Amino acid sequence: MPQATIDQDVMNRAFEVRGALAVEGLHRKVKLSDLLVAAAAERARLAVLHYGRDFDRIATITGQPTEWVAPSVTVDWGRAAWRWVRHQGVDSRLATNLPLLGRTPSILRES
Repeated sequence: MPQATIDQDVMNRAFEVRGALAVEGLHRKVKLSDLLVAAAAERARLAVLHYGRDFDRIATITGQPTEWVAPSVTVDWGRAAWRWVRHQGVDSRLATNLPLLGRTPSILRES
């Protein structure tokens, strides 16, 4: 499986792209973690499989390949997270923030 690493060059690229997004007024609509994933994928020449608009916004600047894993608004990540909790045997009273898990899952693949 291909790997992408995050180092200082990748972090610099992420902030460069964030600056370009700021010019268009979109910098607050993209999470830093997504910028880092996209920058690492760009350097490794990998496409980003995603379920979130952030990567499409980033790609308007970078031109890198992205692909939705499912059409927008078709996956109930809250329900998927709770199924994961039950499968793992986690006490649901301790899992109050789990619907946030998987909000924007990202998988890198060779393009």
